[in-house]
Amino acid sequence: MKITKLEHSGLVLEKDDQKLVFDPVEFADTLPKLENVVAIIITHIHSDHFQPEKLLKFSN
Repeated sequence: MKITKLEHSGLVLEKDDQKLVFDPVEFADTLPKLENVVAIIITHIHSDHFQPEKLLKFSN
């Protein structure tokens, strides 16, 4: 299992080439292109945790 800390509160949890992405926020300007994202977890609805336009980055 691998945990990668993103800016602010963002995390990526990776296991067996599958990823969970936590709080892909507006401050995550260095968010890498992620593949094999199984789910995106939003911990709470604040603008620094939930940015709908950022979620489009993960759509297929």
